[in-house]
Amino acid sequence: MHINFKKRNILLIEDNIGDIKLIEEAIKANNLNIELTVMDDGEKAKSFYQDQVQSEYNNLPDLIICYLNLLRFKGDEIIKLYKSDDKFRPIPLIVLTTSNLDLDINSCHQFGANANLIKPLDVFDFFDMIKHIHKFWFEMTEIPVKRAATVSV
Repeated sequence: MHINFKKRNILLIEDNIGDIKLIEEAIKANNLNIELTVMDDGEKAKSFYQDQVQSEYNNLPDLIICYLNLLRFKGDEIIKLYKSDDKFRPIPLIVLTTSNLDLDINSCHQFGANANLIKPLDVFDFFDMIKHIHKFWFEMTEIPVKRAATVSV
């Protein structure tokens, strides 16, 4: 395991203000070097994607956390949209949900999600979840995002 102290950008797509605040507090309490970009509904997340395409992907996040049951433009639609794009596909996308239904979990993975996490009810468990997301995706895993992709055959 290596530790990377580089500031990471997480795109949070979440419409519950309480959960947004919890995630912000968890980042602060765990002293994580994260810049959080929040889209508080599905339409804003769709617009963010379109803006990235138009700007030639000049500000891609390092990780995406998306709530499944968003208003206006559902989380599964966001997953399909983002993961259908070659520039977004390598970015880890974690689905945050209150559902443990097999149908929801399977469809998210079918559309390209990397993980499904059930929102913890306990505040301390929520803080731990954010700390573990950071540790796994930014300290233990090598992510191909923003690297020059050259493959010779």
